[in-house]
Amino acid sequence: MRAGHCVGLHCPSGADYITLTYALLGNPGDLASADPIRFDLLHRPDGRDVFLMQYSHALMDNGDAIPLLRELDQLSEPSAEAKQRAALPDLLAEHLRRFSRWRRLKAALRTLNVRFRKLRAAPATLGQDSAKPSAKAVQFRIATRRLERADLRALEQRVIRTCGVPSLSMALLGSVFRALEKCQPSETGMRRNLVAGIGVDLAPPGTTRPVFQTLASVVPIFVQPEALPDREVLTRTLHEQFRHQLETDADLGTVQLANFFQTPGAFLRERFARLSVRRLMRSGYSLWYAYFGSLDALGERFCGSCVEEVYSCASTWPPMGLTLLINRFRGDLLFQSTYVPESVPELLVNAFLDTIVGELVT
Repeated sequence: MRAGHCVGLHCPSGADYITLTYALLGNPGDLASADPIRFDLLHRPDGRDVFLMQYSHALMDNGDAIPLLRELDQLSEPSAEAKQRAALPDLLAEHLRRFSRWRRLKAALRTLNVRFRKLRAAPATLGQDSAKPSAKAVQFRIATRRLERADLRALEQRVIRTCGVPSLSMALLGSVFRALEKCQPSETGMRRNLVAGIGVDLAPPGTTRPVFQTLASVVPIFVQPEALPDREVLTRTLHEQFRHQLETDADLGTVQLANFFQTPGAFLRERFARLSVRRLMRSGYSLWYAYFGSLDALGERFCGSCVEEVYSCASTWPPMGLTLLINRFRGDLLFQSTYVPESVPELLVNAFLDTIVGELVT
């Protein structure tokens, strides 16, 4: 694996800094030749710096991001030496071998049933269908919001009363779905599912990170508009559905299908895989959503500088045009929405985020 490269960039004005950030995140790369990890240091006019780390999901998962940054921080010490890493086996293949072929086959068939029967209709989105996918650079924008400590504590108590466990992800997703339904352009005139993919970490217990392998699966979570009016009932419904998906091996089915399709040789298999992935990217989800929990493990300082804020953002693509990543940092809840203005206008994104945050604090 080639190491990621570092680039120091001086930004003469605040506007140029923002524009440069968008360009760095929106510029496509060739997976076969581009560095799988990229580091950019942006120097802001007020003297503060922004450190961007971009990584390919084919190389690592979000759970490896903070451990990798911690290793970089340790290497910045004058006496630090690079760690020698032992070669790891294919941990995803080992995960699959833990289950019988029959169980993996049933899980894969259930996954196909969900995708091609229950979710065959296009999902509800804020993106406009007129925005077509393109191999060219995408014009990204990023909108942010914050839920402060006191409001977050109140939200956690509400979730415990509703579900019995302090798990925020499904409560947040419920508010995301409700906001999406409220903000969806009224002229669509179609009854559609609201769909998100929830990442599941498959790393064996005790795994030392970072691990430069993909060790995650995605489980679809979905509801129909009639499930949205009662917020507490919706939260319980999503929580129970996610638990049921795991109990019925939905995470295993996704990984088994991916393993089957990546086996080279059969032309029809490769063609079906391409068509399936294209359909999933174009009309598989209402938005790309993830709650990453706390990023406090980065610590107070990074490479000799005080850390003010840590957040995650990700690409998106038309026609869906919207990604929402949420994480905690030092007691606050941070929302980062990447969007394609041609697909989802700025006013609509702001209304969507304001609706989410407004609901979470009431």
